[in-house]
Amino acid sequence: MMAAHARQHIIMTRAIPQNRLICLIICSLLLGIMPFSVQSFCIPRKKQQQQQQQAQQNNNNNDHRPILSLTSFSHCSAKDADIDIQKTEKKGMGAFALAPVLSGEYVGEYSGELLTLKEVESRYWKTRKRTKFDRRWIKSRSQRNQGTSGDYLFDMGDDLFIDGEDADVSTWCRFMNHAPGTTNECNLETRCTRKMWDGEKNVPPRLWFVAIRDVKVGEELLYDYGDAYWD
Repeated sequence: MMAAHARQHIIMTRAIPQNRLICLIICSLLLGIMPFSVQSFCIPRKKQQQQQQQAQQNNNNNDHRPILSLTSFSHCSAKDADIDIQKTEKKGMGAFALAPVLSGEYVGEYSGELLTLKEVESRYWKTRKRTKFDRRWIKSRSQRNQGTSGDYLFDMGDDLFIDGEDADVSTWCRFMNHAPGTTNECNLETRCTRKMWDGEKNVPPRLWFVAIRDVKVGEELLYDYGDAYWD
């Protein structure tokens, strides 16, 4: 089970049901904010490495991938979505379809912790002094065998990031690997909405995946991380 975190803005959502997704898109249209496709919101790897040089001796650095519990939310959400999480030949763990997916069909939501830019700077990039809340956050990750590599961040604009690294609160989409968008191997792309006001409250940003071609049973689900991830 997930340990208590110091901050209370952790997203613990399962994949968006189709009816909620439709409502979200309608709301976006009414507010003049269309869901849009992005190639990648990931923080550039080179920038992370430059800002994390002092963390290379940490057990949870970029080269460390902890073994995640099969009872974690990431694994459990995969079962609910007919997704098989298994080890790949060259890319670590991967996500494979257990049911056919049609082109244009919703596949799953990328969710996890919603972090601010200040939190990312202190917890991952180490460019800002850590607070007691940051230290508790890091301790919680360590106690639950969760990584702190920063490789699962998506920049959603407005100084907000979705962090899918903690398997206790993130969906199975964290396991999806990269494939160049120019190849037929790539079968998914992202859709998202940024933070918005629905007339009553702030709605957090959302990021989900849709199929760009038909996907067969047993096929690995892959999307293009974008050039910025590899720079």
